[in-house]
Amino acid sequence: MAATFTRPYVEATRETAGSLEAFAALVPGLERLSAALSGSEELRTLLRNPAVPREQKRAILDSVTTRVSLDVVGARLAQVLLANRRIGRLAEIVTAFRDQVNRESRIVEASLTTARPLSEAAHRDLANALEVRTGRTIRLKTAVEPALLGGFVVRLGSEVYDASLAHRLEKAKNALHAATGNLAK
Repeated sequence: MAATFTRPYVEATRETAGSLEAFAALVPGLERLSAALSGSEELRTLLRNPAVPREQKRAILDSVTTRVSLDVVGARLAQVLLANRRIGRLAEIVTAFRDQVNRESRIVEASLTTARPLSEAAHRDLANALEVRTGRTIRLKTAVEPALLGGFVVRLGSEVYDASLAHRLEKAKNALHAATGNLAK
């Protein structure tokens, strides 16, 4: 559903931007605008309020887009979203923009969970190994989860690579239970 809603905005803005680089350059400004909107209940309420005249809403949004240093194409998109009563869904559109940039750039976002923070060299080595395996550029988002005990878990799309100590211990426990169950018969 979200892809259907965002697609026209992504396609039209991508075409207007011209190049992938220009399109990708829009994302940080749109993220700043999205953060400004999500951080101000008063601003969101004002932009949604039907009693506030359209011209006043446009002026307020222009002020915010200037404050967050949004370029001309991004500011035009924001005005279109306001006119279409979609400005409240900007975060979804920004996500769709980022996904489009990643697709066209052959970048895959993966999540990496480790028991302890990795050194920069280990992080880079793991990203390189995944890039060799997938043939794509990998952007790792990291998290620390001490319950893993050691090792790591990588989620790459629908694939999960679980090299954690907790997973290995669980497999060993299951193998012991299976072996013990077979001996009892």
